[in-house]
Amino acid sequence: MRLCLLTLCALVLAAGSAHAQPGAAERACVAGDAEACLLFAEQLHKSGDATRVKRAQELYENLCKRRVDQACFNLAVLYDEANDAGRARRLYVRACRRGHQDACYNLAVVQEKEGAVGKAYKGYAAVCAKGNLAGCVTLGFHYEWGGEELPRDETRAAELYRQACDGDDGLGCTSLASMYADGRGVSADLVQARALHHKSCQSGNMTGCTKFGMMLERGQGGTADKSAAESLYVRACEGGVRMACDLKQQETKK
Repeated sequence: MRLCLLTLCALVLAAGSAHAQPGAAERACVAGDAEACLLFAEQLHKSGDATRVKRAQELYENLCKRRVDQACFNLAVLYDEANDAGRARRLYVRACRRGHQDACYNLAVVQEKEGAVGKAYKGYAAVCAKGNLAGCVTLGFHYEWGGEELPRDETRAAELYRQACDGDDGLGCTSLASMYADGRGVSADLVQARALHHKSCQSGNMTGCTKFGMMLERGQGGTADKSAAESLYVRACEGGVRMACDLKQQETKK
C-alpha cells in the first residue's frame, strides 16, 4: 500500500535527524511506503521517550487522515495513554465504524467506564462474535460475577472463557481453569484445571503460570513437582505477578 506522503516524509526526515543510522522502516517510510511509516511510528511509540512519542503522534495523525485504520487506532491508544478520553473515544468510534475490532473493543471499555454498561456489554458480545477474544473474556468476567444490567451466569461465563481459550487466549484459559477448580459453571475437575493453567502459561500468561505452579506445588490434578513450581513462581514474578513473588519468597524461607 503506497500513499502520497509529502508531509509525512518531511516529518520522518525530522524524526530521523536524531538517528545516525536510520532503520529499514524509517528509510522505506521516507520513500513513501505507508505500511513502513506505520511500523516506524509504532517503533517510536513503543520507545516511551517523550520526543519520539510526539513524532509517532504526528505520523499517526497523517496516516489516519489518509484512512489508515490501524494508525487511527494507534493514535486513539496514544490519546488514551495521555488521558485525553474525548479524542481517544472519537477515534475509536471512527475506526470501529470501519471494522477495526480492537477499536470496537476499546470503545466498549470506554463506554463501560462512562457508565453505559448496556452498550458496553453489547459491544463486547459483538466483537467476541467476530473473533476478538478479549471481548469474549471480558464478557465472560461480567457473566461470572454479575453486575448492573447483566445477571450472573457462570455457565455462560465458562462458555465464553472456553471460546477464548480455544483461540489460545491465555487469560481465557486460566479463567476457565479456575472455574473447573472451583466447580463453578462446569463440573469440578482438577485434572482439567491443571491442564488449562498449563496451556495458559504456555501462551505467556503469567497468572496462568502462577496458578499452574500452585497446583504443581500442592500436587493437585496430578503429581507434585515443587522444583518446577518454584521455577514458575520466579518466571511469573519477573513477569510482574505479585502473588508469584510472595509464593517465591515463601518457598525460599522453607
